[in-house]
Amino acid sequence: MTKIDPEKERQRLTTLYAALSHLELQKVGKNPESLTDCAFEALREEMNRRGLDWSGKDMPPPSQIVHSKPVEDDPDNRPIVLRRYRNAPEAFVAKSLLEDPFCKTITLCAWIASGPTRSAESN
Repeated sequence: MTKIDPEKERQRLTTLYAALSHLELQKVGKNPESLTDCAFEALREEMNRRGLDWSGKDMPPPSQIVHSKPVEDDPDNRPIVLRRYRNAPEAFVAKSLLEDPFCKTITLCAWIASGPTRSAESN
C-alpha cells in the first residue's frame, strides 16, 4: 500500500477547497470531526481566508477531540418503567405530555395487551 505524503495531500486539499463555492465549502464543514487533521486544517484556512463562519471554527483538530464514554455503558443510567398502559392511545397522551419541550424527562412507555396490571388499575 502506498503511503500518502502529508504535504502533497495538504496541497491537494487546499487546491480542492479553493475551487469550491461558499455553499459547497460549508457542506464540507458541517461535520468537521469526521475530517482528517490535514483536511480539517486546509478547510479551516480556506474558511478563514473567505471569512466564512462554520461549526469547526473554534474546534481543535479531530485527532485531539476527546470522545466521552457512551451512556449505554453506564450501568446506573438505565431507563425504568414509570407506568404501564393497557392501550396505545392512553400511552401516547402520557408520552406527549412528557415530551413537552419544557419537560426534561426521557420516557419509556411499555404497552401490554394482556389485560390491566396493578399500576394501570390504580390510575
